[in-house]
Amino acid sequence: MPRKKKDYGEIKNYKVVDGGIWIPKEECQRLSELFKKLHDDHAAEPPMFGMTYNVEGFRRLYLLYNDFAERIEKEKSEMAYTYKYPRPAMTADCIVMTREAAPKVLLIQRGDQPFKGSWAFPGGFMNMDETTEQCAVRELEEETGLRLSKIQQIGAYSKVDRDPRGRTITVAYLAVIDAPVAVTGLDDAAKAEWWPLSDLPHLAFDHYDIIQDAIRVYAQVIETKEKTLHEQFKEQKERMHEISNQIREQCAHVQELCRNYTKKDVK
Repeated sequence: MPRKKKDYGEIKNYKVVDGGIWIPKEECQRLSELFKKLHDDHAAEPPMFGMTYNVEGFRRLYLLYNDFAERIEKEKSEMAYTYKYPRPAMTADCIVMTREAAPKVLLIQRGDQPFKGSWAFPGGFMNMDETTEQCAVRELEEETGLRLSKIQQIGAYSKVDRDPRGRTITVAYLAVIDAPVAVTGLDDAAKAEWWPLSDLPHLAFDHYDIIQDAIRVYAQVIETKEKTLHEQFKEQKERMHEISNQIREQCAHVQELCRNYTKKDVK
């Protein structure tokens, strides 16, 4: 026995007249908009609605409407998630610091609420087709014009009340460059400026917590870099000492040959 089709609505205010079934103009317009909405993602064009339909045409129109509605409902049901848990928003922030005797950090002044006018790290909401790392790099360029590719994760921050807009989790990244470069406030950033770590302005959100962790990771990066440079210098020094010994040995050998040189040897 065929499954009974679900009735998704009615074609309203129609009248049986000589030669067919008459549908008011307003109802034709409503049905046209409904068809466009129902198969927005389908290739088929919505049916053309006239003022009068014969009985067979009316029946096919009504069934067509139900077929489309049932198909769309099924597709939406198959695509829907099966759980009802709320999903927090994800953001990423990029903390850029300089490798100087008196390090500086790049901050943007927020142009929008919340915390409009306060200073913060470049960052923003993650797109569905990117990672948090890609988001941090993108937001940095969009808000300051600075393009970097080498960053490292500092940590994730998930205090319940860290963002007044709602439940938001952020992942912070660190980038270290040699010295400040030209930046400008773009997108929703009113300004972009370099600030000394010793003289920071008021920071938005939980960025005071993040900067403390950023400084710790920054110190580790600098220490590792210096240790690497020291090891490289040590290796170069040992190599130069080895080359010097080889040259000294070769010179001693040449001097020995010269002392043993005689005319007889030439003959």
